[in-house]
Amino acid sequence: AGAAAAEAFAHRVEGPRRLSQSVVWEQMRRFYASQGVEAWAKGIVPFFITCNAFIARAYAKVVHAYLKDLLAQGALDAAEPVHIVELGVGSGKLAFLVLKALLERFEEFYGDEPPVRIKYVMTDFCDAPFRFWRGHRSLQRYINMGVLDYCKFDACADSALHLQVSGRTIRPGSLRNPVLVLANYLFDSLPADAYRVRDGALQEGLLSVLSKQPEPDPSDPAILSRFRPEFTWRTLRPASGAPSSGTAADEAAPPLD
Repeated sequence: AGAAAAEAFAHRVEGPRRLSQSVVWEQMRRFYASQGVEAWAKGIVPFFITCNAFIARAYAKVVHAYLKDLLAQGALDAAEPVHIVELGVGSGKLAFLVLKALLERFEEFYGDEPPVRIKYVMTDFCDAPFRFWRGHRSLQRYINMGVLDYCKFDACADSALHLQVSGRTIRPGSLRNPVLVLANYLFDSLPADAYRVRDGALQEGLLSVLSKQPEPDPSDPAILSRFRPEFTWRTLRPASGAPSSGTAADEAAPPLD
């Protein structure tokens, strides 16, 4: 059965390569850019377990508690809002739920005179969700209230936020108040490397992307539905006093850059 499965995935798309340099990350980026909010609307990407009213209220409680600590320390400038930046917003459902829960807490605790203003900023690395955000009635209400803004932001490359509603640009050091960042269901989409410890030795995983068919475009997101990942492991640091294992996995691995 194992040999048959290996034969079925006989076409090497790429690899072995460091996981962070694998083409799978570009495949995922192209998938989200092409699907937009349909990735969630069609149920392709699961989201309920990490994007629901219970989770949103928990986030709102943490944000509120942190703001109360800052207020008690006199560490907030009341003339400037506190920006809450959510990375990789996608459909915007969690942003809506968190902002709604946070405003409800403010009303419960402070009535019509909260001691601090907030500005929730929705971001994504591509433009695909923007039209949906702009046209959604529930989100538009908060935009009109001045508590919601949005912008394009690539967590892997960008260092500034160019807010689309207010026109303000936020750069490191440009704000007097701290910035709060939410990264919900995000890090699995950001390039990362894989390591393990085996018999006391540190090893790095090198990924090969295999397919059942020739793939003329290695970054085609459709490959995600038909590829098989295959890891080989190279020893980076042998156990103290032990020589490198010299296994086939070590020898097959390309040198580190």
